[in-house]
This record gives sequence, C-alpha cells and structure tokens, in this order.
Amino acid sequence: MFSRLSLLLGLAASGALLTSCGGSNNDPTPTPTPTGTGTSTPTPTPTATATPEPADFSFTEDFTTNSGGIYILAYFTPGSGGDEVFSDATRFTSGTSEIAFAVDPEQITYRFRGENTLYAFNASDLVTDNATLREYMNNSGRLILEVPYANVLRASLQRTDPFVRETVAGDLRSRRVTLFINPVTTDDALTGTLTYTGEPSVVGGTSGTTASNAISASSSTFTVDSTGPVLNGTIRIFETVNGAQVQRATLTFASTQNSGAAYSGTVTDTPNGLTGQFAAALAGPDREELALIFAVSDSDGRKYVGSFIGS
Repeated sequence: MFSRLSLLLGLAASGALLTSCGGSNNDPTPTPTPTGTGTSTPTPTPTATATPEPADFSFTEDFTTNSGGIYILAYFTPGSGGDEVFSDATRFTSGTSEIAFAVDPEQITYRFRGENTLYAFNASDLVTDNATLREYMNNSGRLILEVPYANVLRASLQRTDPFVRETVAGDLRSRRVTLFINPVTTDDALTGTLTYTGEPSVVGGTSGTTASNAISASSSTFTVDSTGPVLNGTIRIFETVNGAQVQRATLTFASTQNSGAAYSGTVTDTPNGLTGQFAAALAGPDREELALIFAVSDSDGRKYVGSFIGS
C-alpha cells in the first residue's frame, strides 16, 4: 500500500525518543531516495546526538537537535483535473530526523529520516512569522514550524512532485513531519495528576476518496497520573461531509510508563473497527508539555495518522 509514497522516502535504521517503543505500523522500505532542488549552503549542518539538548524554539538562539517522532503524509491531485484527495500516510517507528537553526545569519536546515537531502532555508525565505508559526519557502519546498507552547517543535517539510497513482498522472503534495522535543530534566518524583490540553493534527480517511481538507479533530485532553504513572486520553476525529461534521473515530489511549518520561501502547476504537499504535513523551524541564504520535487503520482501508502537542 505504501508504494504510492515511493518517490518520497528512504530507509533509516536507528531509533530515538518517540520511536523507541510502540511497535511497527507497516514501516515501508520504498525507493528511490528523493533529491532536493535547493542550492543554498547551510550553516550549521545538523548532526544526530544520542539525547537532544534543550533547544530555544523561540528562535532567538542557535540550536541543533534530533528526534524520532516522525510521520509522513501525502495528497494526490490528478493532472486531468479534479479535487485533491488523501493518498497515504504512515508513522515511522525507527530512524531520526535532524534540525538546526542559526541566528546570524539566519539559516535553518532540516533532514528527514532516511533522506540524503538537507533542506536549507534562510531569512530571505521567511514568509510567515508569528508567536506559534514560522514558515519558509524556496525552490526546495515549504518548511512549516509550529511551536504551540515552548518545548515541542512540529516541523513539516512540504513539497509537490509529479506522481502516477494507479496509472493516473498528477501531483503528489507530501509533508515530512517530525516532532522535536525538549527532554525532561527534573529529578523530582511525579506527584498527583498532570493534565495536558491541545489541538491534535490528524490526516487520513480512505485513499483516493477522502478530500484533503475533510479530516479534523476536536481539542483533546490527556492526563498522566503519578500512580503507575499512567497516561490516558481520547482523540475524536471528524470528517466534513456536505458541510456537516461526521464523527469517524473515538481513539482511546492508555499506557503505563515505559522508561524515563516515555509511554507507548495500542490505541483502539472498537465500534469503528480501528486499531493501531502510539508513542508519547513528556517534554520540557519540569514536564510542562506532552507530545504524542499515533497511527490507526481498519481492514476496509481507512487510515488516520497524526500528532498531539498539549500543555
């Protein structure tokens, strides 16, 4: 099924952070590795480290960090005309992505899991800059950086490539997504219950059918109880059908702590026939935030992949 993404991905073989546990979700081994079209020479070049150092995601200081909270998604538009539809998506359970930011001169680089391409952007490429969103665009694609709070950065590299889907020629708009996380540094024992609320980012539906802008999710709340400690939460997914919101999934998450501040397990929605895996990690020096990535599917071909950042 993931052959539709064969223009997009290469394979990496190391694990870190969110990918360190939680099982496989049909991790593909597609070819060929994509090549970028950018011409800039970035500084600094990201280099992977065993544990990411705390990064200033306000973009006022240089940083280099890496993460394994990774997924990819794609939408297809037929060249003969027609609406853009969901094509495919997957969450990776191995490999790392890397990002680096330099203040002066302003330069940012992003390497997605398993790719040789180093996507590079500078100050002249900046098209959006506000408190929670920063976007760069040049001939190598669009880099979208979201920092809803302070300690988790969602980086998405979006590009559009010619593509043939089941003999139909068109364009494939892909996003290579990584959640970069500042680790927990406190040694204090967790007491009581921590609560995290945020807006999930979800894509999916039925490949070739579901409109690219049809899927959404309502605001969600997760808790981490010191007894265990145990993570619990729910994400509700909706599809816009003829202007009305139809609920397609109620995903239930539950997990005891694995190691450090990490959680993983099976996510289910029995009434809607959906099952899959998720991985999560607390983030920030004093556990201020929660980052989570999930993927679920059904034998009828439906699939939903997404992430949650809460504070």
